Amino acid sequence: MSTRTGNGDIYVMNANGTGLTRLTTSRSIDAEPSWGRNGKIAFSSAPDYHFNIYSMNADGTGVLRLTNNSKWDFSPDW
Repeated sequence: MSTRTGNGDIYVMNANGTGLTRLTTSRSIDAEPSWGRNGKIAFSSAPDYHFNIYSMNADGTGVLRLTNNSKWDFSPDW
Protein backbone atom coordinates (compact mmCIF):
# COMPACT_ATOMS: atom_id res chain seq x y z
CA MET A 1 0.00 0.00 0.00
CA SER A 2 1.29 3.41 -0.86
CA THR A 3 -0.01 6.98 -0.81
CA ARG A 4 2.22 8.07 -3.71
CA THR A 5 -0.89 9.07 -5.72
CA GLY A 6 -2.41 11.16 -2.93
CA ASN A 7 -4.63 8.49 -1.43
CA GLY A 8 -4.02 4.87 -0.51
CA ASP A 9 -3.65 2.39 -3.34
CA ILE A 10 -2.40 -1.16 -3.47
CA TYR A 11 0.65 -2.15 -5.51
CA VAL A 12 2.69 -5.27 -6.17
CA MET A 13 6.34 -5.51 -7.13
CA ASN A 14 9.16 -8.00 -7.40
CA ALA A 15 11.19 -8.79 -4.28
CA ASN A 16 14.09 -6.73 -5.67
CA GLY A 17 11.88 -3.61 -6.02
CA THR A 18 11.42 -3.75 -9.80
CA GLY A 19 8.17 -4.21 -11.68
CA LEU A 20 5.99 -1.90 -9.58
CA THR A 21 2.35 -2.33 -10.65
CA ARG A 22 -0.58 -0.35 -9.27
CA LEU A 23 -3.56 -2.65 -8.63
CA THR A 24 -6.21 -0.25 -7.33
CA THR A 25 -7.23 3.11 -8.76
CA SER A 26 -10.33 4.09 -6.79
CA ARG A 27 -10.76 7.50 -5.20
CA SER A 28 -11.15 5.88 -1.79
CA ILE A 29 -8.40 4.65 0.49
CA ASP A 30 -7.43 1.06 -0.30
CA ALA A 31 -5.37 -0.36 2.54
CA GLU A 32 -4.32 -3.35 4.62
CA PRO A 33 -3.70 -5.81 1.76
CA SER A 34 -3.27 -9.44 2.71
CA TRP A 35 -2.34 -12.36 0.42
CA GLY A 36 -4.67 -15.32 0.63
CA ARG A 37 -3.71 -18.97 0.21
CA ASN A 38 -5.93 -18.95 -2.88
CA GLY A 39 -3.65 -16.37 -4.57
CA LYS A 40 -6.14 -13.54 -4.12
CA ILE A 41 -5.59 -10.31 -2.20
CA ALA A 42 -7.97 -9.19 0.53
CA PHE A 43 -7.98 -5.49 1.41
CA SER A 44 -9.97 -2.75 3.10
CA SER A 45 -11.56 0.05 1.08
CA ALA A 46 -13.88 2.93 1.93
CA PRO A 47 -15.68 4.10 -1.22
CA ASP A 48 -18.74 5.08 0.86
CA TYR A 49 -16.74 6.39 3.86
CA HIS A 50 -17.14 3.06 5.68
CA PHE A 51 -14.33 0.54 5.38
CA ASN A 52 -15.39 -2.85 4.11
CA ILE A 53 -13.42 -5.92 3.05
CA TYR A 54 -12.84 -6.68 -0.63
CA SER A 55 -10.92 -9.30 -2.55
CA MET A 56 -9.24 -9.17 -5.95
CA ASN A 57 -7.07 -11.29 -8.17
CA ALA A 58 -3.30 -10.78 -7.96
CA ASP A 59 -3.43 -8.66 -11.13
CA GLY A 60 -6.06 -6.27 -9.73
CA THR A 61 -9.01 -7.71 -11.64
CA GLY A 62 -12.12 -9.33 -10.23
CA VAL A 63 -12.70 -6.94 -7.31
CA LEU A 64 -15.44 -8.35 -5.08
CA ARG A 65 -16.94 -6.72 -2.00
CA LEU A 66 -17.05 -9.28 0.81
CA THR A 67 -18.65 -7.28 3.63
CA ASN A 68 -21.38 -4.65 3.72
CA ASN A 69 -21.20 -3.02 7.10
CA SER A 70 -22.12 0.50 8.22
CA LYS A 71 -19.29 0.22 10.76
CA TRP A 72 -15.65 -0.28 9.80
CA ASP A 73 -14.43 -3.69 8.63
CA PHE A 74 -10.67 -3.35 8.55
CA SER A 75 -7.53 -5.48 8.52
CA PRO A 76 -8.55 -8.57 6.57
CA ASP A 77 -6.81 -11.74 7.67
CA TRP A 78 -7.06 -14.92 5.67
